[in-house]
Amino acid sequence: MSIYGNSTHRLILIRHGISEGSLEGRFFGKTDTPLLTDGKEQTIQISSKISPWLEEFPSVKFYSSPLCRATSTLQILIESLKLRSKILSSEIVNEFSELDFGEWEGETSSSLMEKCPQLFTEHCRNIVTSNPPGGESLSDLWNRVCPSLSNILSSAGGYTVVVVAHLAVNRVILCSILGIPISNFFFISQNNACLNIIDFKEEVPQVRLING
Repeated sequence: MSIYGNSTHRLILIRHGISEGSLEGRFFGKTDTPLLTDGKEQTIQISSKISPWLEEFPSVKFYSSPLCRATSTLQILIESLKLRSKILSSEIVNEFSELDFGEWEGETSSSLMEKCPQLFTEHCRNIVTSNPPGGESLSDLWNRVCPSLSNILSSAGGYTVVVVAHLAVNRVILCSILGIPISNFFFISQNNACLNIIDFKEEVPQVRLING
């Protein structure tokens, strides 16, 4: 499905700052982990990178995952940018929540290889359609994220849309925009507090920056 609007606008896609469990490589999806101090500092630092990208479309619509590591990033970002008079809206979008790892929440690749090596190996081989026990597949994530983004972009003409989300969410969005199979999910890097810039002119997207 297309997630492109039919007008000219800009999408700034951001991954939240570093949060609890990130350094250990833990699978935290629906678990509501907080930003670490370093994550807050990262967010303040990226505001200077974002400012030049707001010049062409200075009216901004902000959207965020409901998880606190994303909402905290959004709040710090808005305060750092000092754009209160230019903010058209700020909205929480439940569909932008991170991939649900189900019973594997809080685990790591190493711990899962010890506990259920065959199941975890099979899951990694079929990452697009395989669900962690009680969790979501990448196809499930795609089906909830992309329609929501499409709705947002359809009314974004002349605005900058800023979305603060997560590793898996951002990768799915970028796969869709780039027109590449979701099986290439792992080919896209998304560091904490990174920027992705996509311009839309009519129905043609131009990716200006990835993982900046």
